[in-house]
Amino acid sequence: LCGVHVLGHSGCMHEIDNIAESKTSNFRIFGECKTAEIKTNDVFVLAGKMADIGCSRAYIFTIAKDVQKEIVHLARSRNISIVTGVLEHSVHDLVKEIRED
Repeated sequence: LCGVHVLGHSGCMHEIDNIAESKTSNFRIFGECKTAEIKTNDVFVLAGKMADIGCSRAYIFTIAKDVQKEIVHLARSRNISIVTGVLEHSVHDLVKEIRED
């Protein structure tokens, strides 16, 4: 699903850029796309959406080539991976990186 609004347990609607889910395997993955520098707030907002909607894994995709290591560690602690330089990778490479993660 792309660009959807999802009702959280709190009663708030959240916009999610990408959702991939499997009801048979009982998992849901969120993807957020960013064209600007990733900031701490981006990680906290996504982690909040994950908790409110019910998602244990997420990715932030960015065109930036570098992200501060503190932000990467914060994201990792919330089960969020940051994929940088997405415009420079082929779709095959991006899929491979997600599967290995």
